Amino acid sequence: MLKLLYISTNLNSSGGVARVLSLKLNYLVEEYFYDIHVINTHGDSNNLFYFFNDKISIHSLNQNDGKYIRAFSYVKKLNNKINEINPDIIVNCDNGLKGALLPFLYYGNAPLIYENHSSKDLRENSLIGNFKLQFKGFFFLRSVHRYDKIVVFQIPKGIFKSKRIKVIHNPLGFEIPTENALFNKKI
Repeated sequence: MLKLLYISTNLNSSGGVARVLSLKLNYLVEEYFYDIHVINTHGDSNNLFYFFNDKISIHSLNQNDGKYIRAFSYVKKLNNKINEINPDIIVNCDNGLKGALLPFLYYGNAPLIYENHSSKDLRENSLIGNFKLQFKGFFFLRSVHRYDKIVVFQIPKGIFKSKRIKVIHNPLGFEIPTENALFNKKI
């Protein structure tokens, strides 16, 4: 059985990455019977916002250390957890700085896939927020060649072309009606 490890930042909130992961991973575990593990880097394994099948193992890095100690201990905790899980494939869904640095932080042999859930046109409301986005982009461009595959939900204009980029559109979280609307009322 193929063992997949997904790394994500916060499954305890109502964010889009958490929603897409819950739909996709529930489908994979129910239809293909993969052994799926998720490392929730910014939250615990309880009180998840979306439903995750009980067959999916959710792990937390338990980062209760001080801010600066946490940065140094993250690498060790991450690699220890990955070694404990021993996945066949690692899928990085962390679109932040730690995600951009993952190929430099992980020292194992499992193939790495980067799954991008954000737009390259993303902007923050503050100067510091935009600086952090530029900083993350800088490191991602230096690490992108270390990924075996890159998964995006759409290819934006002006992005580099590569055989390693695959498009997988986001799943719908609702049923599509089988009947068309009649449009017989003006309101």
